[in-house]
Amino acid sequence: MKLYLVRHAHALSDAEDPTRPLSAKGREAAQLAARWLREHAPIDVVEVWHSPLVRARETAELLAEGLRLKARLREVPGLLPEDPPPPMAAALGRHGDSVMIVGHEPFLSTLAGQLLGVRDGDGCVEFRKGAVVCFERIVRGAPWTLCWSVSPYLITGDR
Repeated sequence: MKLYLVRHAHALSDAEDPTRPLSAKGREAAQLAARWLREHAPIDVVEVWHSPLVRARETAELLAEGLRLKARLREVPGLLPEDPPPPMAAALGRHGDSVMIVGHEPFLSTLAGQLLGVRDGDGCVEFRKGAVVCFERIVRGAPWTLCWSVSPYLITGDR
């Protein structure tokens, strides 16, 4: 089973639009990321989970389209920036299919650390906007292993 954790792409500021959809820069970055991943690290997942926030949903949609995934997009509770990661880590421990999660900081870095067995996992794995990190486990309930991480800088050259 593989797990892909993705931080949403660049979004408009709260002052520009309180719903914070992706900016033009963010949309382009998500499309470039999908193209790059399709060529260099093909992804096959059953579902793409995303938070209820617009920027996460839009990032998930652009990645699913660009990766040509047949996966179902699903809004999942517990993926907001301030949500505690342990319930999601437990749910992933019981889940048997490969999934992609599109979410936010500091949730993602703390979740990643917990999956790797780091007690206070915040900051264990860096999630810049648009970053993709792949984890794998051989059998359900087994420990997770970090397989690879792609910085948006590698894809877009944008720091």
